[in-house]
Amino acid sequence: MSFLVIRNSNKDISIAYKVKHGYPLLEVKNIIQRIYPEVELITISRPSAYAEYEPYVFVDNIKDCIDKIKNILYT
Repeated sequence: MSFLVIRNSNKDISIAYKVKHGYPLLEVKNIIQRIYPEVELITISRPSAYAEYEPYVFVDNIKDCIDKIKNILYT
């Protein structure tokens, strides 16, 4: 498992979504990039090892992930 970190360079918050390597990760990245091309996507192994992306908002599913992205972009 890894975490897909979604960032907007204008905000001081990151969304962390736990996802399997391979096709599931690629599929999620493609969906997010199609809807929100302005966000930065980073794949990491452990959020605690990457303090530069803190604070994290952890999400459990793609719907919550999309909703949180909308919130960090448009608030």
